[in-house]
Amino acid sequence: MWTIRFSILYVVGISLMLGVTNLVSGHLALFLRTAISERLHSFYFKNQNFYTVNNLMEIDNADQRLTQDIGTACTLVSEILPLFLMNPILVIVYTYLCVERYSLFFNELLFTLNRAGWLGPIASYIMFVIYAIITHFVTIWSSKAVYEHDRQEGNFR
Repeated sequence: MWTIRFSILYVVGISLMLGVTNLVSGHLALFLRTAISERLHSFYFKNQNFYTVNNLMEIDNADQRLTQDIGTACTLVSEILPLFLMNPILVIVYTYLCVERYSLFFNELLFTLNRAGWLGPIASYIMFVIYAIITHFVTIWSSKAVYEHDRQEGNFR
């Protein structure tokens, strides 16, 4: 019976943490978007910069592009920041748990059980490096596609 209670408490705790993380991320995105938009628009409308950008340069809908890019950047930062802050802590905790030795007292003898030893963390780090390299190449390919999509979207306007 206690395992059911513990499981329910665990699920509720995880759900609460994810909800709070999403709430804080959303507020961070809104705060960053407001602050950066106000700052950049003050530069944009100062000394007739908007006239120079709209009439003398070949940039169409510069203010709309600026606002859209700020929104996209702030959303990405607010999604990445919690991961950036939590992942080093998780790596340290899981490395410790992987190497940690559990002691078990059975029939007045002390037995030490190794979970994965040194091979567990080393294999995890090697896998991380391999997937980071794969992600790098996939990101290069997908960023070209996203750039082309945004360029075509700008031409469509």
